[in-house]
Amino acid sequence: MSRIFGIVLTAICFFGWLESSQAELDSSKILTPEVFTLENGLKVYALHSSKLPTIYLSLMFPVGSMHDPKGKEGLASLTADLLDKGTETFSRSDIQEQLDFLGASYGSGTSSETTSLSLFGLSKDLKVLVSLFADLVQNPAFPKVELNQTVKRLTGLIQNTPDDLSALASRGIDEDLFAGTPLAHPSMGYIKSIRLIGQKDLKGFHKAHFLPKGASLAVAGDFRQSNLKETIENAFKNWNSNQSGKEKVESTPDKPLKLSETQFGITLINKPGATQAQIRIARIAFERKDPRFYTAWIVNQVLGGGFTSRLNQFVRDDLGLTYSIRSQFEFNKNFGVYSLATFTKNETVYKTISETLKLLKQSAEKSELTEKEVSSSKSYISGVFPMQIQSIDSLADLYLRGAFHELPLNFVRDFIPEMMKVNLDEAKKFSKDFFGKENFKIVVVGDGAAVLPQLRKLGRVQVKSFQELL
Repeated sequence: MSRIFGIVLTAICFFGWLESSQAELDSSKILTPEVFTLENGLKVYALHSSKLPTIYLSLMFPVGSMHDPKGKEGLASLTADLLDKGTETFSRSDIQEQLDFLGASYGSGTSSETTSLSLFGLSKDLKVLVSLFADLVQNPAFPKVELNQTVKRLTGLIQNTPDDLSALASRGIDEDLFAGTPLAHPSMGYIKSIRLIGQKDLKGFHKAHFLPKGASLAVAGDFRQSNLKETIENAFKNWNSNQSGKEKVESTPDKPLKLSETQFGITLINKPGATQAQIRIARIAFERKDPRFYTAWIVNQVLGGGFTSRLNQFVRDDLGLTYSIRSQFEFNKNFGVYSLATFTKNETVYKTISETLKLLKQSAEKSELTEKEVSSSKSYISGVFPMQIQSIDSLADLYLRGAFHELPLNFVRDFIPEMMKVNLDEAKKFSKDFFGKENFKIVVVGDGAAVLPQLRKLGRVQVKSFQELL
């Protein structure tokens, strides 16, 4: 599903920027940012490292697809997508020429809860990069020609979704799992909804949601610490949180999200002629701040988090039903999701699903987890952690996510120590409590004639056409 399988589990990105590349992790060497807040409410996280002559800017807003107004799903994503397509000062070509001249790269992305913007370049160009970044954030023009071109491009992407059964399954499980909530639609929106979005909608959504208060900016790389604050303040001094004005657009209210416990249900998304079936199994879990976070990570590693997991060994290796089966937890600020993805031949859909559910249930009812499995999972996680260090950019983005989740600054340094505290009894209890009930949503994309009779052995089946998801 787009927000479940398109986003890597938050915890897996806990790869820090260390002063040492040794395999053993010394948490004291993970950089901690200097944090300060501008008068307009923008919180800044400054991570200094002189290892490379580069600078990375990352800005996160607490607004995502869950804030899209009904009927105009995709507005948050489209707003972010158009920020670099022209401002009150520069055209799209002007912006691209600046980026090319500076050897810089810009990117944006929208999830259900947040929107992130980033700019990467050379340290010597810090002031120019910050100024350009501030212009994109504060003064987008949303040119009509760019809007039309972008909508046309997105329409083409959505129309091609039926060619990707995995993408269809992702859309389908979101709709079922989050039915009746602002999370049910894909962040990209639907063909009909994005075609209804105009300049007024974009400007209003931007003025209402892309504000300094509640946003967090990370500045990471080789910069002069003495004048960084002044540089940031000068670039963002005219940006304030009182810009909603006349163009404010209707959107989903920003209030705590309450999700009901998942009820068992099966949906077939009929794709005539498909020779394989994509399978998604999911249920609502819990948010990132929940104390069960570390235990869930370890239990999932045992059951379905890797190549040596129980699900992979049993369903793939022993039964030969698939080439791949994986599960994961996604932890967000307001909700969490457990999800499992696999695929199989049309004729083995029932066996694949039933054997998967049976394994999960047995792991819960018989408390089969062993000390060796829990220990191996912890060893794997603690071993991979230092070796998968990416860059200071990864650490900067991680601190921004931590800020959004309202975690203390030491959450990065404490990740491995807290993980290692989880014991076998806690893992067994979690497995029993979480997997003891078969309250999963199951979505299968496949040929209805071949798949539907099998699914009916599992229970009542809701049937949808794949066209309903576009």
